[in-house]
Amino acid sequence: MPSGAAELIQQKIREAKGKLADLQASQDAILAEQKSAATQIKRSSNAVIWEKSKQRCRRWVDEHDVRTFVLIGGLFASLVLPFAFVAAILRQPVAGIVVGLISAAVAFAAYYFVLCGSDETTRLRVDHHELAKNQAKQQLDRLQDSLKLVNRDITGTLSQLSAWEPELARQRAQEDETRRKNAFDNLSKTLYEERWRELRGIDFENYVARVFQHLGYQVEETPTTGDQGVDLIVIAGTKRLAVQIKGYYHSVGNSAVQEVVAGMKLHQCSQTSVVTNSKFTKSAIDLASANGCQCIGEDNFENFIYGQVFPRA
Repeated sequence: MPSGAAELIQQKIREAKGKLADLQASQDAILAEQKSAATQIKRSSNAVIWEKSKQRCRRWVDEHDVRTFVLIGGLFASLVLPFAFVAAILRQPVAGIVVGLISAAVAFAAYYFVLCGSDETTRLRVDHHELAKNQAKQQLDRLQDSLKLVNRDITGTLSQLSAWEPELARQRAQEDETRRKNAFDNLSKTLYEERWRELRGIDFENYVARVFQHLGYQVEETPTTGDQGVDLIVIAGTKRLAVQIKGYYHSVGNSAVQEVVAGMKLHQCSQTSVVTNSKFTKSAIDLASANGCQCIGEDNFENFIYGQVFPRA
């Protein structure tokens, strides 16, 4: 992917999360509307049942010719029984309450079921409630279809997020690695452009120590005297490398290799290297190869700085 790909993916993720929030808000709104429609269906159904119950009561009264009796009973309940209720409650509160409730129920039934409405009125009310119920059912069906679409979009958005988030992490890691490599290469270039070929003695030792530190190694300096042929100890984890450093104009011979190989065990190292800003004699190269000693001179010094001789720790 091109540079800045992580930002592009992150922008897509932000947009997807915004879309997901909108979808979830739509989902909540649809669920609320579904609940309201279901409530309307239930309310309309109950109203239809109630209206038809009133109609059956009126028809029963008419069929049995007891309308007058019901009216008289309702009148009695509404006019006479309240006095009985007051009288009863003064002496027997519970009985008074029961009598009062019964009188109220009788009066209500006589008024509501007999006096109120007609078959035509009931039919109109039933039609009204049936229409409201059917409209609520149609709305519920539409909401169900909308909810399916929203849920599908939510699933698709979540699937996109699940694909983009790992890709974002991978891309960020790749870009971080690219930045680290560029920073490493820039510092390597700066080190290589220093006048390392002209350095001698402790100056060249310090320079080589900086290169190893640049490569990520821990560096220990040995005493100036009595180092037994080892100028630096380079450490990476449990591995220790004994290094002899020669800032020379002329070629480095066998003695440097012999000294560092001999001093390796004394300093508890398992590997050896000789580093110079000059060249090695052929015999020194052969001796180093026979003893597993890594020779670094002007021919491969650039590779050394760029981590191609000793890998970065």
